[in-house]
Amino acid sequence: MAKGDIVSYSVRPLRPDEKELITWFDKQETESADHLEEGGRQIIGLVTGLYAIFFGALALGAEKIEASLSRPLVIALAAVAFVFLLAALIAALFAVLPGTYRYRAASISDRKKAYDALLARKARGLTAATILFGLGLAVFAAMTLTMLFYRL
Repeated sequence: MAKGDIVSYSVRPLRPDEKELITWFDKQETESADHLEEGGRQIIGLVTGLYAIFFGALALGAEKIEASLSRPLVIALAAVAFVFLLAALIAALFAVLPGTYRYRAASISDRKKAYDALLARKARGLTAATILFGLGLAVFAAMTLTMLFYRL
C-alpha cells in the first residue's frame, strides 16, 4: 500500500457474550483499586484479631502455661510470629493508604501510567501482607503446638 491509500475494514457486530465479557473486564479495571484496598483491610483485621489471640495466649495465668512460656523455643517462636505479623500489618497499610501520583491532567497516557503505578503498589503491598500473614500464622501455630507439647 502506498501512503494515502484508502483502506477498508469490515467489522462484525459483537456477540452478546463478547459484549458481556468486555463489560465485565471494564468493571474489573475500574474496581481493581477498591478490591486491593479491601484485601488490605481484611489482612489488617485478621492481624489485629490474631494479635488478640496471640497476646491472650501469652498472658494466660495457668501454671502449666507459664512454665512453657519461659522456654527459649516458645519465646523465640513468639518473637518471630510477632515480627511477621507486624510486618504483615505494615505491608497491608501500603494497600490501603493513598499515595501521591503526578500526572498531566490532559494526558490519558500519564493518567494510565499513574493508575497502573497505583495498582502495582497496592498489589505488591497486598501480596507481601498475605505472605507475611501466612508466615506469622504458621509460626504462631508452631508456638501454640510447642506450648501444648510442653504441657504434657
